[in-house]
Amino acid sequence: MKDNIKLISLDLDGTLLRSDGTLSAFTLATLKKCKDKGFTLVFNTARPRKIIPGFLFNEFNADIWIFSNGSTCFHNENVLFNYTFPAFEVLNIIELIASKYSDLFYSVESGGEIYSSFNCEITCEKYFAEVIQSESLKNLFINKLLIISENRNFPIDQITIDSNKKMLITEHGKYIQVMDKSISKLFAIQCICKELNLNIQNVLSFGDDLNDLELLEASAIGVAVDNSFDNIKSKADFITKSNDEDGVAIFLEKYL
Repeated sequence: MKDNIKLISLDLDGTLLRSDGTLSAFTLATLKKCKDKGFTLVFNTARPRKIIPGFLFNEFNADIWIFSNGSTCFHNENVLFNYTFPAFEVLNIIELIASKYSDLFYSVESGGEIYSSFNCEITCEKYFAEVIQSESLKNLFINKLLIISENRNFPIDQITIDSNKKMLITEHGKYIQVMDKSISKLFAIQCICKELNLNIQNVLSFGDDLNDLELLEASAIGVAVDNSFDNIKSKADFITKSNDEDGVAIFLEKYL
């Protein structure tokens, strides 16, 4: 099966990147070696463009990047697709959080940027959000709504979403993402495969959290790093070393 692999999908946080947000020289060299051997690299992350580590994007900016959990994709810095919806469709959630749960942070991702009308500029700065007025936020077309619940106390029982939206909860309740129901990392990879005349049986994917799960299950080879949650590891084809132990690079060197 490994002879069929043409495309490598790489989750960033908790998978490719170490816990301090860096990348080892060994992992960097291994990724370059994969490119030299003709593999297509796809960096597949929940992050918007604004908070991609500069050292990583500068090194691989000509490769394929999936941002905001599959809703937007760049290749050689050109937009391949960008799926958005009007922010007013999630305004009920924003207003509930703003009025009743001031300890929770909310922001929206649009055009690779992060915006919030949260009433504390220091908190917005902490989460890399540009502060805008509520009226301006309401008029944006966004890739997703992000809520950060540091204390894992998100009031999920009080939240209602449209039937065409989904709520994705990762990091055991720390990050809550609301986005279009059809959008996912798997969906984005399928779009890229179609563009490149490949299929999912040509894909090797790496991940560690719930937003990686369906892609790991669907790929020809799905690999979880050792620091993944147990439900992710149970569905993976292989388990490699942790993100802090160069697990991705170790697997690529051994398998490919």
